[in-house]
Amino acid sequence: MALATLDNECRRKLIEANYRYNQALASEQKMNKSIMEAESNEDKMAEVYNAITGDFLKENPELGFNSALGPGKISTSLYKGLTPAMKQAIYDEQASQRAELKIRKEAYTINKKKIGPIF
Repeated sequence: MALATLDNECRRKLIEANYRYNQALASEQKMNKSIMEAESNEDKMAEVYNAITGDFLKENPELGFNSALGPGKISTSLYKGLTPAMKQAIYDEQASQRAELKIRKEAYTINKKKIGPIF
C-alpha cells in the first residue's frame, strides 16, 4: 500500500510539474505572439508613414528628371509634368515668337504698300 501511495504521489507531482511547464510555455508563446504583433504593426505604420511622406505621392516634379539613364533623360514612370520654371520658359519663348511674328507681318504689309500690286 505504501508503494501504491508513493506511486500515486509521484504521478501527481509529475502531472503538476507537467501542468506548470505547459502553463509557462503557453505564457511565453502568448508573450512572443504579442511582441511579434506589435513589431508587425510598427512596421506597417512605418511603411504607411514612408508612403505618405515620400516623393511619389507628393508628385515631386523633380523626381521624373533624375533618371538612371543619365542626365537629360526623363523617367516616364515618375514624370509628373513640367516644373513652373520650365513652363515659364515656354511661355516666354512663345511670347517672343508672337512678337517676332507681329514684326514680320508689319514689315510685310509695309513692303507690300511700297511695292504695290504685282499685276
